[in-house]
Amino acid sequence: LLAHFNAEEETVTEKKGDTFIIRSADKTRYFNIEKNDENYITISGNIILEVNEEEKKTSHEIQADKLIYNQKQQLMTAEGSVMYTRKTGEKEEKYFGDKLTFNLEDWSGVFFNSISEKNIEMNQNEVTFFYSGERIFKSGKDVSVMENAVITSSEDPDNSYYRLKARKIWLM
Repeated sequence: LLAHFNAEEETVTEKKGDTFIIRSADKTRYFNIEKNDENYITISGNIILEVNEEEKKTSHEIQADKLIYNQKQQLMTAEGSVMYTRKTGEKEEKYFGDKLTFNLEDWSGVFFNSISEKNIEMNQNEVTFFYSGERIFKSGKDVSVMENAVITSSEDPDNSYYRLKARKIWLM
């Protein structure tokens, strides 16, 4: 892909040690907006993108219908049937939603109409919690703010035995 667009590997990301691998895509396009001096890469159709942060021993996988990457601002937007998975050691977080926009410098971003799944150990048992919200804002320091949110350990939040529902929930 890089050879096709006459690009060097360093232009994909400014952070050293990170690896971007396009596992699947139907179409790619590289273009420049000269007025803003910004380069973009769009990827569409059955996308599976893997990003490995060697320094942090963290991997990110993004599945979506469309992905837009702004190289200058280090911003990435994924749209359509988005699934984002973050793995650090044995920990894994999953997000599912309509749209996701995030900054590659610190992986902060916002998920739209999203559900998150996270396993938490409680009393020596692993419990899967589901977080959903119209918008889930995630900072690079693992702080999340959810708007019009629901938290439960039931896979079906509407038919759960219990749930926490609020206009805004902060998770730290």
